[in-house]
Amino acid sequence: MKFWLLEITPESLQLPKVTESDLMLSLVTVCGFLILAAAYIVYYRFKVKKNAAWILLKNYAITHDLSAKEISVLETFFNSLSLTDRQNILFERKRFAELLQQFLKNISAKSTTLVKFFDKLILSSQTETTIHGLVDLNEGELVAVDLEEESTLANILNVRGSNARIVLHNRNIPFSENLPAKLFAYRPGLGGYLFSGVLQDKHKDTVIFCQSGSIEFKGEQHLMAYIEMPVLLQPDIAGLHIDENYVVPEFKMQTITVSDRAMLVNPIDHIFTQEREKFEHWHMRLNLPDTTLIECRVKIHNSKSGNNTLILKFLDIQEKDRHKLFELISRSKPVREQIL
Repeated sequence: MKFWLLEITPESLQLPKVTESDLMLSLVTVCGFLILAAAYIVYYRFKVKKNAAWILLKNYAITHDLSAKEISVLETFFNSLSLTDRQNILFERKRFAELLQQFLKNISAKSTTLVKFFDKLILSSQTETTIHGLVDLNEGELVAVDLEEESTLANILNVRGSNARIVLHNRNIPFSENLPAKLFAYRPGLGGYLFSGVLQDKHKDTVIFCQSGSIEFKGEQHLMAYIEMPVLLQPDIAGLHIDENYVVPEFKMQTITVSDRAMLVNPIDHIFTQEREKFEHWHMRLNLPDTTLIECRVKIHNSKSGNNTLILKFLDIQEKDRHKLFELISRSKPVREQIL
């Protein structure tokens, strides 16, 4: 058996010499790491604040009956805002209205569609009253002005009797005295009101709209039908602090009546009543007779019908899915939608 002896000398115990350039390199490396760490923390805090502000605004939009397409437009608007405006937009209503109007000026869509979108977000429940004349319009209210070949947004400046001085968003629209025009105003939950008249006395971006006919009411009529279809519900846990071991339950239901914006259902799983109050929103999976699957978030309301039935109100259903649902209803002996 052989043994190897290592000779240890004082020179072998000396640490390698550290030069000034080595120290500088180490210092730069540490500083670079700290800068990256600080940048990540700032970015992370920015992202958290942005997501929290968007969730608040999205939930606000859902409660004001915005469609999935309208929510998508709203998200584009939200992303165009500064961080300060994102955080304060729901708490500064005047600022919200000003920024939203500026944004809508650059959107290519029918003016009447933009008015509906704006009013759903800005108008309070106090304005949800029937319009009997121009005097029922509010100062500063957003309206649409439709000409034969042009359309523009406008704001009500003041109203005197059957005349309304309005501010046009597009001051370059063709104009001649007594030009035939229609003025469109909207009330969330009620529908649109179309005034017939003429434009007079244009000065820069203001003009007088003179009403010369009756008001045409364009209500939002909805149909429903008695259709039985299977429904599956799961709690919407997005954005919630849920234990990682939590198993998301699934509950079976059966539709009784169906409209293009809500359904009356009968819960099959009786344990559902114990879970319902734990979550505000739910994820729905609805199978149509033609095997089409519709998925969206819903909010649950008690039904006036009793018998443990519930109303599922659609929150973010896609327009193509709403159209398929409407087609199914129209083929199934539809009746006018009732509050159940």
